[in-house]
Amino acid sequence: MRQKLKSILGVCLLVIIAAGEPVAANHPAEGLKAASTLPTTKAAEERLVPLAVRVYDSGEFVTDLSLDDFDVAVEATLQKPVGLVLINKQTVERQEGTTPEALDLSRRIIILMQMIDYHPQLAQAIQDLFETELMPGDILELQTPMKSYRLNPKALERAPKPELVRNTLELVRKDILQGNMLYNSLLNELKRFVRRIGGVNPMAAEELDGVSEDLGLPFLFQSYRTNMQKLEALRRIDERRLIQFAEALETQPGQKFVFFVYQREFLPEISPMKMNELMTMYQDEPNIVGDLQELFHQFHRETSFDLPALEASYASANAQVNFLFLNKDAPKIAGLVMRERSEDVFKIMSKIAQATGGVVDASQNPEASLRKAFSQAERYYLLYLQPQPDGWKRGFNSVSVKTRRPNLTVLTRAGFSTAAAF
Repeated sequence: MRQKLKSILGVCLLVIIAAGEPVAANHPAEGLKAASTLPTTKAAEERLVPLAVRVYDSGEFVTDLSLDDFDVAVEATLQKPVGLVLINKQTVERQEGTTPEALDLSRRIIILMQMIDYHPQLAQAIQDLFETELMPGDILELQTPMKSYRLNPKALERAPKPELVRNTLELVRKDILQGNMLYNSLLNELKRFVRRIGGVNPMAAEELDGVSEDLGLPFLFQSYRTNMQKLEALRRIDERRLIQFAEALETQPGQKFVFFVYQREFLPEISPMKMNELMTMYQDEPNIVGDLQELFHQFHRETSFDLPALEASYASANAQVNFLFLNKDAPKIAGLVMRERSEDVFKIMSKIAQATGGVVDASQNPEASLRKAFSQAERYYLLYLQPQPDGWKRGFNSVSVKTRRPNLTVLTRAGFSTAAAF
C-alpha cells in the first residue's frame, strides 16, 4: 500500500488520496495510436514531459485545437510540442504526434477540506461525487479530522451508490463536528475575553463559566493571548509539510487532481474605537498599553513562506490543484468585531493553484464549487515535450503555453523539474 499523504493544515482536514492500479485508456477507435507521425524510441517516449493544458473560449472548453495551434516556451525559449492527446476523464478523444505508448489515465482524486462548521450542502456535494464524478478505477481514501477511511475500489462497482453516499456523509458530518470541538471551544473563549477587555457585559449573551467580574485587564490579556496561541496552533500552516505533500504527489502515478475546500475564518477583535479608548484611558500605565499593542499586532497574520519554491514544487508534481474558498458572512455578535482571518491561507493556496493550472473559486455553496471544479478538471489536452539538451536546465524549468487563436484563456502548470541536465 502506498504511503499516505500527510495532513498539512491542522485538525480540520479531509484528505482523499487515490492509489491503486492504472486504468487503461478508453480509446474511441481501434488503431488510434497509428496517428503518431514522428519516429521515436521507447526510451525517448519515456522521457517525454507532459503538460496538461486547458483552453477556454468565454468559459467553454475548446475541443478542436491541433498540435500546430500551440506555442510552448521553456525558459523563454520556443519549443514545438511533439505530441497531443485530448482527454475526457479516462477517455482519449483524439491523439496526434508522438505520445507514450502506454497512457496512464487512472485518476487520483485528492480532496482537502478545512471547515470549521458543517455545511448542509456537503450532502449534495457527496451525492454528486458518487453519482456523477467517480468512475470505475477511481480510488478514494477519506481522512477526516477523526479517522481515515479507504474506499475499496471495487465498492464503486458493487455497492449501491445510495448506500455509499449515506455512509460517507454520516462519517464526514460526524467527524467534522467532533474534530472541531476544541477549535470552537477556544473561539467561544476568545469571544468572552474580548467582551471583557472591551468592557461589555457578557452575562447578557452567554455564561462566563465561573470567570468572576472583578478580574483585571492583565489577567484578561494573558487569558486571551493563551487561547489565541492554542487556536493558532490548531490551524497553523506548516511550510515543510506543504513541500512534503507536493513531493508525495509527484511520486503518485496517473492523473492527479487536488480540491482544497477552505471555509472562511473569523476571529473576535476589539473594535478600533474601543482600542483607541483603552489606549487613552491607560496611557499612564505602560504595561497595559504594551499588552494592548501586542494583542493588536496578533490580529495580523504574517507569512514568511518561500512562495516561488512552493509554486515550483506543486507545478513539478504534475497535479492540478484547485482552491475552493467557501465564503460566508461575518457573524454579527454584540460587543465584538468579527474580523476575517483567512488571508494567509488564501494567498498561499491561490498561488499554488495558479502554479498548477488549477482553479481558484469563491462560493458560499460547496456543492456548486466542487461541481464547477470537477467539470473544469475532466477535459484537457496533454502536450508532450521532447527534452532539449541545450535549452533545459537541472532543476525547475518555467513554462508558458499560448495558442495561435486569439482571445483564448490557457491554463497549465508553471513549469517542471528535471533531475539532471540533458
